[in-house]
Amino acid sequence: MIPCAASDSLEVVWDDDNTIKYSKCQLCERTADSVTGNTTGAHSVSDDAILILSKLVGSQRFQESRRPRVLAMIALKRFTVHFTNHEFMDFNKSSLGQWCLQSLHSSIRELRIAAG
Repeated sequence: MIPCAASDSLEVVWDDDNTIKYSKCQLCERTADSVTGNTTGAHSVSDDAILILSKLVGSQRFQESRRPRVLAMIALKRFTVHFTNHEFMDFNKSSLGQWCLQSLHSSIRELRIAAG
């Protein structure tokens, strides 16, 4: 939920013992008609996080995992909702875009659904 927090659209509810009870993003879950977020800070945070995600997706150990790939695809979806520069998902140039396309052919059903 890094892109959600960076764009100030993340709502977090804390328990009495200072643990997170639940969190939701107004943009990702479309709970607000018009959400205005902090886009200037979100770009630098998103750039760094996208770079990290790109490196992670390229690692051999990550490609052999199951649950982390599904979670990474869900995170990638959140980036596409919050990040205005969509070059990171260019299917011709981007490693993340290529990974998303390849995931549509995965044997893991959850990954195919998330990639869609």
